[in-house]
Amino acid sequence: MNLLVKLEGWIFKSPLWALCLCLFIVFFIKTGFWYIPNLELSFQIAQNPFKNPFSDPNAHYLMTTWLSPYLAWLFGIKTWFRFFLFHFFICLLFSLIYLAVVFHRYTNEQARIALIALIIFPVMGSIYYWIGPDALTVLLILLIFCSSSKPWLAFGIAILLGMQHFEQGVLAATMLLLGAILNHASKNKNTFSIYFYIAFFLGVIAGKALQIEIFQALGIIINSGRAYVLEKHFTNIATQFALNFQFIVWSTMGLGWLVAFFYINLHPKAWGFYLNLLLPLFLLPLVADETRVLSIIYFPLVLNYFLLNPHFLNNISRTQASFVFLLWLILPWGWALSGAVEVSVFPYTVMNIAHKFLGWFDVPAYHDYWPFH
Repeated sequence: MNLLVKLEGWIFKSPLWALCLCLFIVFFIKTGFWYIPNLELSFQIAQNPFKNPFSDPNAHYLMTTWLSPYLAWLFGIKTWFRFFLFHFFICLLFSLIYLAVVFHRYTNEQARIALIALIIFPVMGSIYYWIGPDALTVLLILLIFCSSSKPWLAFGIAILLGMQHFEQGVLAATMLLLGAILNHASKNKNTFSIYFYIAFFLGVIAGKALQIEIFQALGIIINSGRAYVLEKHFTNIATQFALNFQFIVWSTMGLGWLVAFFYINLHPKAWGFYLNLLLPLFLLPLVADETRVLSIIYFPLVLNYFLLNPHFLNNISRTQASFVFLLWLILPWGWALSGAVEVSVFPYTVMNIAHKFLGWFDVPAYHDYWPFH
């Protein structure tokens, strides 16, 4: 237990800058940084977000994740590498804003527990593991919750989320709202006011309606969407889930399942939480990139019940936080993609950077999917 005591001292007594720097380095080694393989297609949208550049109906769904390519166009980003850096910057911005929020709202101990808790959930790894439009999706979700005391502001940011990724946003908002109603009916206290959950839900829908109006005004024709892709690939996706369901379910929250079980232990009759925890699992046979999609849909639940819930953070001891972090350090990074277990891309990241700047290593000419099965 001496190791755990030393780890606890390092987490809670080291200077904040040193803790954050070390966590970032460890996080980088554990997961590695790569880009979402279809980033090139999103970059095509960013060259002119006022028309659909795709003739292949399997790619039309990318047009609905419209806000980040539009912002890239607005900022005058003209190359793929700068487009990648733009999304990498959003990842860093998300990390810094979260850090600022928890250390502003909470005591030093609570904030450090919230920092450790974020790292062990797969959503943090996912946005760096596949750097791309998901970074803006997750950032907007965080900003919505930062505006919880001002439902009108949360509504406005949720509009942007609806224009960035409607399906993930509306599923998360719907489940949170249903969970909040169920909590209220069963005399369980919600983290935020019911008006916030309503604003979140309505804002995402309004954002999608606004996107549809913009596309119609610009004459942008989308002949298919995510439902079309699902229809074409459903049998394969469902089969992969059936063959690998144990790891896939685990990967959606990783060690965050321990956090969820701890919450259940504190609130055994939190029926709204059970609803929010279990309903997303029924989506797993319908998505190919299982960890990525579910970790983002779960992120509002994680913020609502854990990370931005001071009552919950107060019930986590230093030792408990340190022990879970130690488990995270020991266990390898695991990420589900089409049923396959993907591991850290750190070696590929290092090789790719060394190849580009030093000419070392042999790297495939087309290496978007190089690290993945």
